[in-house]
Amino acid sequence: MEMYDTTFLQDPVPDGTTTYQGWTLRARTIGVVQGRLLPDASTEDVAEEILASAQRSEVGALGCETSSPAQEPPPEPDEPVFAPAGDLASLDRSEVEGLLICQYDRVGTDRPGLQAERTFDAAPARAWLAGVQQAPRAGGPDARENCLDPWGSYEALVVHALGDGGSRLATAYVTHDACAGNEVRDASTTYQLTGDDCAPLFGDRIVLGSGQSVVYAACATLS
Repeated sequence: MEMYDTTFLQDPVPDGTTTYQGWTLRARTIGVVQGRLLPDASTEDVAEEILASAQRSEVGALGCETSSPAQEPPPEPDEPVFAPAGDLASLDRSEVEGLLICQYDRVGTDRPGLQAERTFDAAPARAWLAGVQQAPRAGGPDARENCLDPWGSYEALVVHALGDGGSRLATAYVTHDACAGNEVRDASTTYQLTGDDCAPLFGDRIVLGSGQSVVYAACATLS
């Protein structure tokens, strides 16, 4: 099912069922979000049940908040920054039991921006943390010369390192689609994007949709 923010639609599809030349479109608005379902013959018999199951929630299916401070446009270096919690550099890898990875559109915090989420179990989570701890303490890679607005960014990742019982031990913000300010950042340190701390985050529903070639070299997966 595709979800659309109807505040951006000039001609929203009316809620209900619309048929045209053999196609049936079902639409239902919940808050400012409209769910649309265009089933094929194999799913037609459960289409109404699927659409009726949509509901509002402050938390995604895997545990990501539907809104995050990471949705705010990225600040330039001389502006205050919103800070995640925790220190990845001093975190004991053996305490990490998983990761929760949340992908947000940078649309401001007055509306939900969660686009996708995924989880890691202990082994890949600890490998990611090792990659962060071994990364250079600097941002980048950047390519400021490629953009009139080098700090422009349209999405961000929030990565929660999880402990026993799903407790959040530390959180990092990841910017990857800008010409400047690409980084992994926790409460106290900025890390460079590398093949070990960036590439593993993408996959399943977390998509590397845009970025400079220098970022793709670090963050793109081969799968």
